[in-house]
Amino acid sequence: MDVEGGTLSLGEVLAGGGPARLVETLKSLPIALVGKTSCAYSLEAQATLASAAAHVGGTAAVSTFWLDKVQDGSAVWAALRSELKQATVPYCFVGGEFLGGCDAVTKLASRGELAPKVLAAAAAAGSSPAPVGASHVRSGSKASASAGGTSEEEGSPSAGKGGKAADKAAAELSATCHDGPLPYMPDCGFADPHCKPALGEETPRAYPCLFWFPEVVDGNVIRLTAAQVVVVCILAIIWRTHTWAHYLVLGLALDNLGRLLFGAGPSPLAQAARCGAALLKPSFRPGVPKQFASACATFMSVVATVFMFLSGFDHQEIIPSIFLGMYGFLAALEAGIDFCMGCVMFSWAVKFGLIPKEVYTVGIATKPEAEYTYEEAVKRLDLPEPQKVRIGYPGKPPSTIDVKYKTKLNDHDRQSWSVIKHTKITLFNAVLGVCGLAAVWRAASLPVVGGAAGLSIPSTTGDVLAIMAVVLLGLLSFMYAAKAFFQPNKVRKEWQCPLRSNAFVIPPASLVLVAFCTAGRFGGATTLAKVLFWIGAPLTLAVALYLAARWLTDPHSQEHLHAAWLLPPTACFVCAVVAPFLDTRYGEAAYLWFALAVALAVPLYVLTFNKAVLFKEADDRNRPLKWVWVAVPAVACVAQVALSAATTSGGTAGSFLGADAAPLPFDFLSRLLYLLSLSLAMVLGLLFMTGHASRLRFDVSSWSLAFPLEALALGTLLYAAAIPGVLTNGMAYAALATSSVAVLVLSLHTIQALLMGGIFVMDPKYGPLSQQILTHEAFRAAGQRLKAAAAALGTTGKAGAVNSAALADFALQFRRYRLAHAWHAHHEDSVIFKEFETYVPGLCTRQHDEHARDEEAMERWGGLLEGLEADPAGPGASQALATLQAEVPAFIDGFEAHLIGEEEHLQRAGRKQLCLDLQKGMLRRMWEATPPAVWAEFLPFVVANLPMHAQRVKFLRCWALWAVPERAQLIGRYVALGVDAPLWERLALAVPEIIPRGAHGWRKYY
Repeated sequence: MDVEGGTLSLGEVLAGGGPARLVETLKSLPIALVGKTSCAYSLEAQATLASAAAHVGGTAAVSTFWLDKVQDGSAVWAALRSELKQATVPYCFVGGEFLGGCDAVTKLASRGELAPKVLAAAAAAGSSPAPVGASHVRSGSKASASAGGTSEEEGSPSAGKGGKAADKAAAELSATCHDGPLPYMPDCGFADPHCKPALGEETPRAYPCLFWFPEVVDGNVIRLTAAQVVVVCILAIIWRTHTWAHYLVLGLALDNLGRLLFGAGPSPLAQAARCGAALLKPSFRPGVPKQFASACATFMSVVATVFMFLSGFDHQEIIPSIFLGMYGFLAALEAGIDFCMGCVMFSWAVKFGLIPKEVYTVGIATKPEAEYTYEEAVKRLDLPEPQKVRIGYPGKPPSTIDVKYKTKLNDHDRQSWSVIKHTKITLFNAVLGVCGLAAVWRAASLPVVGGAAGLSIPSTTGDVLAIMAVVLLGLLSFMYAAKAFFQPNKVRKEWQCPLRSNAFVIPPASLVLVAFCTAGRFGGATTLAKVLFWIGAPLTLAVALYLAARWLTDPHSQEHLHAAWLLPPTACFVCAVVAPFLDTRYGEAAYLWFALAVALAVPLYVLTFNKAVLFKEADDRNRPLKWVWVAVPAVACVAQVALSAATTSGGTAGSFLGADAAPLPFDFLSRLLYLLSLSLAMVLGLLFMTGHASRLRFDVSSWSLAFPLEALALGTLLYAAAIPGVLTNGMAYAALATSSVAVLVLSLHTIQALLMGGIFVMDPKYGPLSQQILTHEAFRAAGQRLKAAAAALGTTGKAGAVNSAALADFALQFRRYRLAHAWHAHHEDSVIFKEFETYVPGLCTRQHDEHARDEEAMERWGGLLEGLEADPAGPGASQALATLQAEVPAFIDGFEAHLIGEEEHLQRAGRKQLCLDLQKGMLRRMWEATPPAVWAEFLPFVVANLPMHAQRVKFLRCWALWAVPERAQLIGRYVALGVDAPLWERLALAVPEIIPRGAHGWRKYY
């Protein structure tokens, strides 16, 4: 309620008693907020407090004071700033405690700690629960209800028949279950009259950032980026008449455009800033105002660029210097005193109604989660040493095929940093990226390639890159050799992996590229180049042949087929390219590599395209690998040109590296292959622009983007050499710049990941059964919320009555927790554990017993809860409250041991035995054995309680992309009706397949 101007005036309190008296007055109120109607953070804090106070009146329970609505608001604000040491509104008070501002309130709400505080404060002040309509009618702890938990009057087509129909459906489903009657079912006690679902008709839409900008940004990175912008602006202004300064400003404009669309990801300046801020604690801020500031920066830099390239208009470059000066001055304010003029302008637009206030909601809701995610990433736990476990088949003697595993948790995997143990074969993607860039610059400096294309490129850049490539290749090769010696089992696992094994062609192919870069350079090291070639090329051929043979013999699932399988033919094409460049007499041998590459590439193109079209990629770490589609025709184009030239030479000795080399032919097939590669690059570029890969976090697999761009650049150089002109010359420069910037950005990403300890660690395991561990994480977070709600049961009103508002909150949380627990246990007992025990009989006996024991306890607590709701003042009410307060938190603490036991033993043993198809089949059986009404409660429960966004996305993909993809939009419907608007907007961006009919962004599933 808005109390300013009523019986209580903060201005009068301040005048009568000073700042201290003002604060004491606010603390004397049960729930109070001081803010401004023009401040989105104040409005969001009020909404958060009102949501926490839903059981005691909602917004009416919050004493709200709007400083911009009263005459003495400025004086009150100054007094609160001085007394509370907080410079910005809002100021939030609950139960005599100053909580802080919007961030503090949002963080408490995200942890489930705000509602108990609010309800306790309301009870102490004697507030009564808000009316919620008709009283709940429960048919017992095992009762069934219509889907969605609605009453007959609201949700049933026939008031008198709805309950019977639901009971009949439940009985029929029970008959199909292996373990007797259905577990705990949702009823009208699950209905939350105060809930505002994400897609509710009266729920205001939450607006995420435009394009693919992140919802929160790091203030440290922004300030360091601004400092670099200041330097660039000063250099451009001082040397404004020089051509290189014009291109420097063009690069700044493109960098700003990249940050406007995607955030820090593709920006070299931002990635350099991230490296500088890697060891600092992030200062997270909502992304929307920063995106507006990026739009202003983009405008100023683009205008400066346009005027700089307008020939003859302003010879002294005064106009662009003015824009650069303004931009540099504003960037200096950002870097020096953390003042963002763009953010101020954005707040003015919100204040005057030009932009809706709801634009802040997603960023504000995301900030506490981002802080939690960072804390989880950097924390180090004192974990016990994993123990080796060996389980034989009952009644059989010990054997070599007994089930073996280590008792490890996910935290063990996350903290297992080791340079040798976790030097992965996929790290050689970075080597290939650097070697490929060196080869592109080397080709650009050749008269027959770059010279014919109209480029004037010195050899120095290619030489420096070649030296870097040699050092990186040697270092990683030494590290991987050490891994093969000390951890041969780890290398064997990578060699047997249907996806990673394809990367074993990268080291020898990189050696072939090094041969190309060193030929004719470094004192005429042509002989050395040929030696390197004849070491790398046969190894590439041998590995490619073996992998191809294994594809035909090893059992594979549709999931295993991926564009990464095109790496072996790509490596063979590389050998076919380099051989004629070293010596035209190698042309005939090069046809062998070329033929094998064609034989492998053609069917794999069909298969991988078919898989990409018909099956969604559940693990987004594999998405960058699709760029191998671009590399294959691009390298094939270069190989076709080189082989045609070698054939034309008649097999005489020579190479294409000298100044007297004949022009390279670019025939019909070469054009076709090049334009095919260019077309695929544009298609994948559009996928990047749609968010398919642009929102991905950096991973070693991101380096898969580098070599395809370099192969396309090499093809573009040959295309420009064969068809000289202004357009093709510009295409050549653009391709060279794009591939160079890509390697630079990926290198900075890698350095930042190294500083954060994110390279030499175990890759997170992810598969369909990951939904079990993710559900465990939801139980952990929900358990802490339930403990806080149980603690609030002990607060009483002024007359000593039971805190009925706290009881209502606890009852709702308990029922949802119990439902999720019951059906999670049912899924494990009836499907997952049965599959595990086909390999190890009796493996899950203890877990079966614990599930039965826990359900008995929850049945008893449910009975106590129903008795309290029916008669809060009854003779057994005090004892029931005491029992719930004592036993429920103790159960949650003990339940952690059950979760750890499953994760250490069952998940480890089961994941090693069950293939991907079996895991997906298990999830499908779980889906089919569970009523829709349960999924409508279970899915939102898990999603809302998972503490990190990446976990929610993985959980939803397990069901919507792996288990039941045809039900993806139904899953989205269940989730959208059980989570708030900011969370739904983020989920819809990450997993667009779940967007249901009628929601923004829906696409029909045919």
